[in-house]
Amino acid sequence: CPSPPAAPLATATAAPDKNMAAAVDTAVDEAAAAVEATSLNDEDEGPSGPDPRIAKLKAYMEDHSPAEVAAVVQTDEYSKGNIVINDTLCMNKQGVASYILVMAAFGTDVEAFTANPMSKQVKANKALLKAYANETPKNRIPLLGAMEAAMLASEEARVAEGTRKNNEVYQVLCELFNADVMGDDEEEATAIYMDWEEKQNISKEFGLEEEAAEKVRELSQPFFDWLEQAEESDEEITISY
Repeated sequence: CPSPPAAPLATATAAPDKNMAAAVDTAVDEAAAAVEATSLNDEDEGPSGPDPRIAKLKAYMEDHSPAEVAAVVQTDEYSKGNIVINDTLCMNKQGVASYILVMAAFGTDVEAFTANPMSKQVKANKALLKAYANETPKNRIPLLGAMEAAMLASEEARVAEGTRKNNEVYQVLCELFNADVMGDDEEEATAIYMDWEEKQNISKEFGLEEEAAEKVRELSQPFFDWLEQAEESDEEITISY
């Protein structure tokens, strides 16, 4: 896909000011609280702490192919039963499966993202993400929603580290787009990203407060600015770290 024009890229690479850093910190705190408050919930009650299916899938990922992981996380073994995230009950099967997959693949550990940014991990896991998103098209927007907390955590790591230019939400979306995770048809994929941008309610399904959801979309704006201007270009986005 085309390189972003100068103006959107400049917006993406601008040095974060204190207000931006504070806003990201607040949003990440809310996202972290959501993850810490996650519990298994089959009948509106269950053990506190991370859902055990996350660790189970993480172990499964060690010796199975991306296609196998993408298929198994959608079975009842992983996607049946509700999840409570920060007092928010996630009941949708695609939402549950997407959340478990994202937490197993990326997590929300800011320190880990300092050494290995989410955008790089997305590039390394593109086969898994593409297999999951394309096996069942209904997975696509829930997958983006489930990734929001992780994107915010990786952005906090970038701000603290201070040398990488482009914000992590922008870079993650670029990597997803380059890898055709939302489908090989660029027009169809673009529509999915724009649909996700407009649906802040998807963030609430994964326990994010309104401020955190707004921050994700603010940081994603350079990506959408580029999409609006890149329809006639055939160059590929080049992302530097």
